[in-house]
Amino acid sequence: MNIYPNPGKEYSIIEFSFSEDTKAHFVLYNTFGQIIIKEPVLLAGNNLQQKRVDVSYLSEGIYFCGFQFEDGKRKVEKLVVSK
Repeated sequence: MNIYPNPGKEYSIIEFSFSEDTKAHFVLYNTFGQIIIKEPVLLAGNNLQQKRVDVSYLSEGIYFCGFQFEDGKRKVEKLVVSK
């Protein structure tokens, strides 16, 4: 999983690829573990995909974003928001 620009000001692009088709949720958390965004996504196996995330309304700071899978596992990376 790649995040750019990171730090983001207006938006960040999340670039990802997983080995098999699966359903998951895209999730953005703050440093307290509170969910800011949770959206269902379909991850297409072996295809590079991108998700544009609007960060313009978020306060400056550190966040964590990634995917929560149906089995409860997560793939999470750090996202920094700067103004």
